[in-house]
Amino acid sequence: MKIQSSVLVHLGFGKYVKSDQVTALIPVEEERGPGRRTLVYVAGQPDPIIAARAEDTIVRDLVQEPREITQARQQQEMGARHPLAREKL
Repeated sequence: MKIQSSVLVHLGFGKYVKSDQVTALIPVEEERGPGRRTLVYVAGQPDPIIAARAEDTIVRDLVQEPREITQARQQQEMGARHPLAREKL
């Protein structure tokens, strides 16, 4: 698992954090409900941010490549396999 650096991770309700600044995720157990799912600890901040998203979805976003990067890589691979692209090499 690799944390993608400098990628914004959505916490819900307009809250975002940089992926490489997240130090801990703790599920809210007491008073859990809409808008209160996960405590997100961020480097340099003494108090956690209360996220509206569940910890597993935040973790997935922390370690997953952003869709734009994945799509760009796929387009490059498809272009490299195109018959005309090989002729230019």
